[in-house]
Amino acid sequence: MLGVSITLCTRPKAQSDVSGLVLGSIEDAKRRFKGGEPNERRPGVNLVLPIAVDRVAGGTAELPLAAMSALDAEPGDILYISDARWWLGGLRSVQVRAAAPHADAAIKLSAADVERGQLKLHRLARVQKLM
Repeated sequence: MLGVSITLCTRPKAQSDVSGLVLGSIEDAKRRFKGGEPNERRPGVNLVLPIAVDRVAGGTAELPLAAMSALDAEPGDILYISDARWWLGGLRSVQVRAAAPHADAAIKLSAADVERGQLKLHRLARVQKLM
């Protein structure tokens, strides 16, 4: 009785914006996050390479051709680049998208991405393909 009387005497709340809620699969969420088809070939492969600052577009990284093939990465894939020292636990890291490969032996990042990830140029970096 109490529940029915409260329902009849009160007004419902205005409909709130629920655009952040999604009903779908994990694959749909991955597609939305990446903005394309996720690349999940060879997961868990880590490579350790030096870092070089270059004129690369912000938010992208150019990897050596050998590293791209070892990771089975394609341009547009999301990469996780972190300091190679395991005890830092990802404190010095950045997520970027893969750009076209190059022939050098280093990871080419923009100065802004190196600063954003607090990466040290004299240290090696660990690169991993996320998707």
